[in-house]
Amino acid sequence: GCFPLYGSTGVIGTTATPSYHEPLVLVARVGSIGCVQFVNIPCGVSDNTIVIRCGSKAKYVYYYLQNYNFERITSGTTQPLITAKDVKHIDIPIIDSANDLKAINTLDTLNMSMTQLKGVIESASDKINTTLNRLEAASEDEKADIIVNLLSGNPEKLGSFFSEPVQVSDNYIYEIANYGSGVAPFYTTLAIW
Repeated sequence: GCFPLYGSTGVIGTTATPSYHEPLVLVARVGSIGCVQFVNIPCGVSDNTIVIRCGSKAKYVYYYLQNYNFERITSGTTQPLITAKDVKHIDIPIIDSANDLKAINTLDTLNMSMTQLKGVIESASDKINTTLNRLEAASEDEKADIIVNLLSGNPEKLGSFFSEPVQVSDNYIYEIANYGSGVAPFYTTLAIW
């Protein structure tokens, strides 16, 4: 098949005929409780996943359920389980369409930023681990060279950053030539009084 088949934690295969053609929110029903997915393509869904159809509100519901504590509604001890009936009883505050769209756009932007940040953190972590491994394997003389190379970078970039770590832009609303002309009306009134 050419359509994705979703299980409780993601795509588990393909299917020749999709069961759904609208935006969906998928909630893991068995085992991986708390795994929530948003799907906006024709697809099939396995029976260990609860399908929530909510039309244009699907992405909003998806973001809400991502932060929902599903442990409150699970049953079973060795294999956690939730049912469609349990999910139907979750009170999801629905806001008007204009604010709904703003909230979704904001959450989409935050989600993309978090994904990018995760990549940066993973890259930095890899570099730190590589450097630590090199330090552990190096002799005492080589360790100093590794640390010097690590700390030395492009001196011009480092200098410009440390001289101005934050860039400030001025946006004057009532521009005045100097401090004296700005306070003159106050002191003139004070003198007359």
